Amino acid sequence: MEPINDNLLIRYLLRETNATEDASVSAWLKSDPSHEKRYAALSWVWEESKRIPEKEIPDTEMAWERFKAKREAPKALPLQVGMGWTSTWVKIAASIVLLVTFTWIGTLFLPHGGRAYFTEVSLVSGDTVRTERLLDGSTIILNKNTTLSYFQPLFSNQRLVQFRSGEAFFEVAHDGERPFVVEAAEFSVRVLGTSFHVKAGTITQKVILEKGSVAIASAASTITLSPGEMAILDQKTQTIQKSGLSNTLYRYYVSNQFVADSLPLAELVQALSEAYGVVISIRSSVLQSTPISTTLSYGSLEENLTVIQETLQVRISKEGEQIVIY
Repeated sequence: MEPINDNLLIRYLLRETNATEDASVSAWLKSDPSHEKRYAALSWVWEESKRIPEKEIPDTEMAWERFKAKREAPKALPLQVGMGWTSTWVKIAASIVLLVTFTWIGTLFLPHGGRAYFTEVSLVSGDTVRTERLLDGSTIILNKNTTLSYFQPLFSNQRLVQFRSGEAFFEVAHDGERPFVVEAAEFSVRVLGTSFHVKAGTITQKVILEKGSVAIASAASTITLSPGEMAILDQKTQTIQKSGLSNTLYRYYVSNQFVADSLPLAELVQALSEAYGVVISIRSSVLQSTPISTTLSYGSLEENLTVIQETLQVRISKEGEQIVIY
């Protein structure tokens, strides 16, 4: 089932959707209990936010920090009657209570406690592959040793990811009114709804598109990718080169498999080297171009090398810090 974005949910709340959209939202709500919780939280926020005068809405990021401190502090004693509160103070107090209550609801039901509505949320995968759901319904799969952050301000047209390092696969929920932008150190990717892979390292920076369409911009050029195409940034000239894909080995951390279908052994070995962080070399030029068809699990490197050895009847040994196939 296709993800439902906040814009459609808000129009559904306001009864501005057509019959087809009503059916789509209704089916989405019934498909998963978490969808009903997300809709209930968004509905509450939408209705209650209209009751607060704009000039009295506090700074959201500061409010979030105050709320965390408030949540950890002992409960305050009840206020004594007869303190003579003015109407203005009552409104300010009500605004603060409303914001705190919304934050509490977000903590319970929304991805990352709804914090990305107010400030950047940092995501770090460490030594494991990590799957993260975003507030707009998009999904990011972070490969090991990947760092990024995202920010999706409440009721705005901004969906922003700051890509620090590593590689990740994005499944972006379609929203024609809110472009999804991934910004890396030397390039940016702009999409509306699509699936793509991003790698931003010190040596290689590339984007691979699976479906949809993306625009990629660097300091020197801008290109558009179609499904099955790859863009690689030349770090010296800052130009972007576009080419077709010869394999789908980049998806190993998404599918947990290395799938080789009559691929040259050199391409499979390169993927294994990058995935496991080891140097694997092939001594024979003939062997480098030898085709191999196999599916390896993203598990033990030793077991995968054994499969290669038995499939192609080759020898594999460890020489110092590298593995040699000959």
